[in-house]
Amino acid sequence: MELALADVPEEHHGPILAAHQASLAAAASTASENRAIAQTLAAVIKPRKPDPFLGNIDAEECLNFIDSQAEYFAAVRLNLEEWVRFTALNFTEGAKSWWRDSGLTTNTSWEDFKNAFTAYFTPLDSANMARQLLDRLTQNKSSVADYTRQFRRLLRLIPTMDADTALYIFLSGLEEDTRKE
Repeated sequence: MELALADVPEEHHGPILAAHQASLAAAASTASENRAIAQTLAAVIKPRKPDPFLGNIDAEECLNFIDSQAEYFAAVRLNLEEWVRFTALNFTEGAKSWWRDSGLTTNTSWEDFKNAFTAYFTPLDSANMARQLLDRLTQNKSSVADYTRQFRRLLRLIPTMDADTALYIFLSGLEEDTRKE
């Protein structure tokens, strides 16, 4: 914080500087207290561990799992280089078999791992199926919030859809009265 005293009479500089220093000290103390509170909360509040992944070939289940892993690791501040290792520990059944046969290692980058994982556990036609469902989705008698939730759930399964097309489809599915608003 910069303090400009050029236009202030010199006899007032001392009290102004003292008040400014007190203000800075209070701000530093508050920031320090906030950091201490955040550290205490982080030590006490433990995020729920993600459920294990069984290995079902299901686009939504696959994306939810990988996103849950990333959210958990970020919350517990796990080093990015460890994410693959700890994700592999959360595999059971078919997912464990895939991991062993995949040729990936715990040294694989998170991005490469995520791409291989989603490519395998997402059905080949999931984007096309989601697109067809999205094209037929209408608000009907449901609330805008419910329609929006269903729309976003399907849109998530179509990573190649651009924003303009998504907006057009979304607006087309709204009730006519709602669309006019």
